[in-house]
Amino acid sequence: MALLDAFERVKELLPSVPHFFGAEHLAEHANPPRVVWVPSFDTFGPAKRTGRNPKNVLTRAAGADLWLWNIAGDGNDRLENHRATEQLLNDVLALLYQEFSGSLEVLRVEWGRWQEGAWLNFGGSCVLSIQLDVPIVAPAQQSAQVTNTVIHGGFPT
Repeated sequence: MALLDAFERVKELLPSVPHFFGAEHLAEHANPPRVVWVPSFDTFGPAKRTGRNPKNVLTRAAGADLWLWNIAGDGNDRLENHRATEQLLNDVLALLYQEFSGSLEVLRVEWGRWQEGAWLNFGGSCVLSIQLDVPIVAPAQQSAQVTNTVIHGGFPT
């Protein structure tokens, strides 16, 4: 599982809202609603769920900022725009928890950060910062290979 897998899964489960991956989509003059996933920072920790082959050697907490933009009606009612953006936030969070609850950490939500440019005064926005655990896996160790078998009579095959 990687960050792009989470993006694709949430995009699939919330088809009514366009989802984009990468910072280049932040400056697009598109219409709300929309969610833009921007990789942010990763941290590393000890392996989780070890004892497998291939073996997990580290855990990478892949960071992303999800820029959410939504609108209510004609976009002129700031309270309703905020309510619509909160609903989009709740929908995205519910799907993330549903699909990735064991590996998801919600770091924070910032309101109004995406307000550069007059065109973004249309609707409401927030930035959801998350981290998803991604196992770092060592190459698989080759298992023992059987080269000779013996049948009950003691004769090799």
